[in-house]
Amino acid sequence: MFPHRCFVSTSCPGEIYGSQRDAYIASAQRWYDSMTGTTPAPAPDPTPAPAASLVVDGDCGARTCTEWQSQLGCQVDGEITGQWSGNQRYTRAASCITDWSNVGQSDAVMAIQRKLGIGDDGFWGHDTSSAIQTYLNGLGYGLVVDSDFGPKSASALQQSLNTGQWR
Repeated sequence: MFPHRCFVSTSCPGEIYGSQRDAYIASAQRWYDSMTGTTPAPAPDPTPAPAASLVVDGDCGARTCTEWQSQLGCQVDGEITGQWSGNQRYTRAASCITDWSNVGQSDAVMAIQRKLGIGDDGFWGHDTSSAIQTYLNGLGYGLVVDSDFGPKSASALQQSLNTGQWR
């Protein structure tokens, strides 16, 4: 099959089509709509993007903490500070805890605690780790509730953040 210009020397309107395609299509749609008395269907809503794209590596590091803080609506800085050093055994996989100065009142931890319906003292300890595991189990993650926020808990947290389940 050959285009007609191979047989007859004429200007082909198809050559200008590329540069004027959008205007041509819009004009044709307006003409069609006026002839049929219809209006075009609205464009479908784009598929919402996943909440996050965290690598599920079993470590609640800065990137995981940043997403968690964002979903909880608190200050986003990718770290948790002011924790009591005696609680380190309950937060093994929380490398986002960068300060063990025992001052408490971490906004991020308080937001987590409020979300989970427990006392919001700002210290991440036994009760907070247990409540996180219980919450994740309610989402179907099947963790052992042992107050040890270890790699399995962190992996479940990352998966739940990837689907926006902390909003």
